Amino acid sequence: MAEGTLAQLYKQAIEEAVGVIARIDDEGDVVFKIPSIGTLYFSVSENDPAYLHLVFPVFADDREFNGDRMAMMMRANDVVRTTKVVKISLREKDDRLVATATAEMFVAGKDALPTLEMLRSVIERCIDVVCLGAKEFVEKQ
Repeated sequence: MAEGTLAQLYKQAIEEAVGVIARIDDEGDVVFKIPSIGTLYFSVSENDPAYLHLVFPVFADDREFNGDRMAMMMRANDVVRTTKVVKISLREKDDRLVATATAEMFVAGKDALPTLEMLRSVIERCIDVVCLGAKEFVEKQ
């Protein structure tokens, strides 16, 4: 597969399925902004083209939980347990515990390039579920 082919495929699929402008950053990730939600990106791996990895980075931090990190961990577990495809991960950043939401799945067979049609058919649902997971995390604390 030619370098950048997969990122170009994701870029085209996002623009067609969601109707937003996407760009490919220096790391080869496909970055786009959803109005009223924020910036998300697809982390693209030319070494594993079948793996879809959507990231909603740092959408919340421990201030939203009044500094209660245990409550954050429990809430992240609840969201992951009850919401299909979504993962909520927590990490330290600038003396805060921050939350990131991701959707991860395979969209083609092993080592196969996903089709444009496949990506267009799942991208909007992936975005919706990541945003739902983030919303559930913050609102049901």
